[in-house]
Amino acid sequence: MKYLKQLLVAFLGTLSGSTGAEYAMPEADCTGPELPKIDIADLRNMYSGEVSRIEEALQWEGYVISSDQGSNVFGELYLQDKPAEPEGGIVLYTDLLETHSLYPLGSKVGVNLKGLYLGKSGESYELGGAFPVFGSLSVGRLPASLAKKHVRVSCGDRVQPAATEVTIDSLSDRLLNSLVQVSGVEFSPEEAGLPFADVAQPTLRHLVDCSGNTLTVKNSGYSDFYAEPLPGGNGTATGILT
Repeated sequence: MKYLKQLLVAFLGTLSGSTGAEYAMPEADCTGPELPKIDIADLRNMYSGEVSRIEEALQWEGYVISSDQGSNVFGELYLQDKPAEPEGGIVLYTDLLETHSLYPLGSKVGVNLKGLYLGKSGESYELGGAFPVFGSLSVGRLPASLAKKHVRVSCGDRVQPAATEVTIDSLSDRLLNSLVQVSGVEFSPEEAGLPFADVAQPTLRHLVDCSGNTLTVKNSGYSDFYAEPLPGGNGTATGILT
């Protein structure tokens, strides 16, 4: 059995995606747009079956679970609706660089949905700008200047996101774009000794469990850790399910 989703920014055992560097929390926008708030279910229900521009003046709140600090994520901001036991998450595409300095891991943000485009890839919901592809629209990266207007850090302390504990065979589409910790896995024996990623290339590796279930791991060849060898042995892997 193979689960066809991917784990992004995955590490086994005690390895961590953080470099330990500290960044000042950006000034929170306590006033905000004061728009009516909707939840993740409402946001998903706005999807009409094709990419469309959101015209309603609405706000959705989420918690940042991704960081581009280690250069393993680029042009993407992953948000889940709660810091622990989320109902779901969404990915926002943006041209904004060094998002970790503006939207640190664990910060709560308010997303002004009006003017953003909502789409769906497989079962993954996406927000961003739009670009034409063969006569239809696809969700693309939101220009940096607009990203800062649409995504604002809310008041309050940062909260360390808690990964949902799962096994490969218990993964579900509901967990897409959220932080998960997969237990009882190890990298495929065929990939033993390989680096996390090939230089300058997006690279897929594979986690397996004792039942033969497989989960693909995606890492960037530009990441700070790309040349490190895959860890051996059985353990846990933490990452964003995409």
